[in-house]
Amino acid sequence: VIYLRGTSSAVLSSPDWVDAVWDLEFTERQPLDAMMEDELAAAGEKSFRTLYRCLMEQAAEQQRSSGQEGVSQVSWTPFGVSVKSLVAVLSHFILTAKAKEGGVQQRVCGLYAASVYLLLLGVPGSIANKVFHEVLLDTCSDLPSHCWPQEHGRKRKKDALKASQADGKRSKPQRRDAMEMDLEEEEEEEEQHFSGQDLMKIRDAIALLVQSLLRLLQTFPLKDRTQSASNCTQVNPPTLHLSSDLVWFLHRDLSELKSIPEMAFYGLKLLCSPKHGDQKEVGLHRDGFQMFFLDYIASRGGFSFSTSFTVTCCVFHVLCSHLVEELKDLALPLLQILLQHICFQMVEKSEYRSHGAQAVGMLTSQMVSVDYACFIKWLFSFSSHSKMVHRLFSVDVVMVLLAQPERSVEDCPDPELARFLPQKFLIQEVLFARRNDESPTVQGHALSCLAQCLELPSLNVTRASANSVLEGHCPAGFRGFSAPAQLILIGTKENLALLLRRVGDPKTNVRKAALQALVGLLKHGVIPATWENLESLSERSRDPAVSVRKKALQCLGELLAAKPSCRAVQKAWLHCVVPAVMDTESSMQEKALELLDQVLLSQVKPYNERSLLDHSQSLTWDLLGLLCDESQNLSRYFSRAFSIWSKQNKFSPAFISSLVSHTQTDHAAGAWLLLSKAVSSVSRVPHGQILDAWDTMIRSDSVNVTSCCHILSVVGDVAAHLNEDTKEPDLMSRLKTFRLPLEVISAAMDTLYQLGCSEDIRLTQVGQRYGLSPPRSNPS
Repeated sequence: VIYLRGTSSAVLSSPDWVDAVWDLEFTERQPLDAMMEDELAAAGEKSFRTLYRCLMEQAAEQQRSSGQEGVSQVSWTPFGVSVKSLVAVLSHFILTAKAKEGGVQQRVCGLYAASVYLLLLGVPGSIANKVFHEVLLDTCSDLPSHCWPQEHGRKRKKDALKASQADGKRSKPQRRDAMEMDLEEEEEEEEQHFSGQDLMKIRDAIALLVQSLLRLLQTFPLKDRTQSASNCTQVNPPTLHLSSDLVWFLHRDLSELKSIPEMAFYGLKLLCSPKHGDQKEVGLHRDGFQMFFLDYIASRGGFSFSTSFTVTCCVFHVLCSHLVEELKDLALPLLQILLQHICFQMVEKSEYRSHGAQAVGMLTSQMVSVDYACFIKWLFSFSSHSKMVHRLFSVDVVMVLLAQPERSVEDCPDPELARFLPQKFLIQEVLFARRNDESPTVQGHALSCLAQCLELPSLNVTRASANSVLEGHCPAGFRGFSAPAQLILIGTKENLALLLRRVGDPKTNVRKAALQALVGLLKHGVIPATWENLESLSERSRDPAVSVRKKALQCLGELLAAKPSCRAVQKAWLHCVVPAVMDTESSMQEKALELLDQVLLSQVKPYNERSLLDHSQSLTWDLLGLLCDESQNLSRYFSRAFSIWSKQNKFSPAFISSLVSHTQTDHAAGAWLLLSKAVSSVSRVPHGQILDAWDTMIRSDSVNVTSCCHILSVVGDVAAHLNEDTKEPDLMSRLKTFRLPLEVISAAMDTLYQLGCSEDIRLTQVGQRYGLSPPRSNPS
């Protein structure tokens, strides 16, 4: 009260200034003389807080009073305060805070002055006493965006530096001007610097302003002031991100709301009430309500995405669900417009697109089938938009919608709209259509989502098989597959040819996405797992891009896990993984060695005729069998892997014994293959079992060339432990017949050389013991 009298006495001494302020309609600040400026500046934020508390107490007392007559007089007259002068003084503080050059004290005082003005508007009789002014109300609601510091100085400085670098050939005077401008920017940055304590003061003042605005909305109708209502929805304080508490606030009292996000959402709920406009027009006139959420999707940055944005999405969904429940059909126009705004305002960053798509899914879940079909129809057109980010976001939205339960066509009486309800429309007309997009980014994303789509549990066989149109296009053997699988079968040859071309696309991300999509189709049997279709996958293990090579390893690993008994898949996996042990990238070598160890070596267990092989062991021996048969050309890569493992002491006598136990089984060829590579790295070898296997081989009428070569290699490695009967009658006699295949003769020559070397070593050891010179080798 004392403050009101003091300020009024200062202003009443200059009624011309008050009239000038009102004549300007509060659109700009009217300068004061120095004496009045100093007197008003002396009233700090403490005086405003005291004034605000006094007015709050008076408002509470008036609410308790049953009589309403004379309330306006009680509010103003006893203190001798001129309403016109008071509003002029408050506007002076408000417009000062709105100016960019305002300091902390000016901004805080301006925010408090705006809170006082909003509180006065809520007092009965404010309109009669000419307190209300629409321009000043709009200025108060927009004040937080002007008072919260904007971090533009650094960006302007960077732009200035870029400009000076780009124009390096200017004359010297122009470069000096650029430096002077840069210094001015630095000085401006220093002027705009705010400490943490300063920011907290401004934040608390903004919170009080938002709370005052909510109190006003509870009692002050804006039904006939649509522009003011729209401006109130755009308050959106920049400090919303400073609080991330998720509180169920919709049914709470205003005094219990503590955080700014709670108050902001509470205010949006109030603005959607009949008090502030016709409910039929609520959704059409609340543009700020739409932009409130979009500010988080297309944010300018400056806050943590993972926490604040996610929580805001959740609270926003709660608010929308609450409004739809209360307003029923009257809120549906708001949802339609809001959905379109979200789609059009989306940015390219994947995190924002992901959360934006989730928001679209939340909103569409509140729609009835007819409105949902209308949105899908609009989304279909939106997916062909000229902007790449719009087409990209349409794919994200489709993936979210496909995860929802499918809507029944019977729920939509309009047949033109009913065709948009089945999920097959989203897959075929929106998602799959983007495979031919002009942008490689959209192509890759569509192919990647197509692979994910095949894994969705909601796309079950029942819905797919019920579609007779699709069944008419599908081969009989493919009618039991999921909906996405059947859709891709339409024009299978053309689609497969396109997909294989995408596997070799110049863009890295497109190649990786195409690989994932191709593997998905192969896993689900949409396309047959033939070597022609698998060869493109294995060839990508030699792609110029390391990321594509790693993706090929991953994809073929997934395919082998899904189809472990398919011989073509096994062959493709070997042709992808085995050559990678000699890759120029060390990480690729390590990954290939790790995979070979897991799939081949670690599954070798001692043979037990009483137990069957499990799936992993069967896969191991199948792969080893392929290496002995169709994939013998990978031998040099396989040998390279064993040379690396031998340096790591990978092989133990127990491992060799386990391999030897398999030499008399159906998969003996694979066992001899591993023995031929690993036996030289082990000191203790079961020589007797190896020689028994040799005896069995030479007595056999049919000799497997590959196995014979592997056995001879093993015999050469254990040559020092062979007796003369094995060397002369067996090996030499079979070699001299020249009836063996050339490969076996070559292996026998290598073994004979090793035998000779072992003999020379033995004679040398004997000669050294008795002081004799070693004999000279006969060249014949």
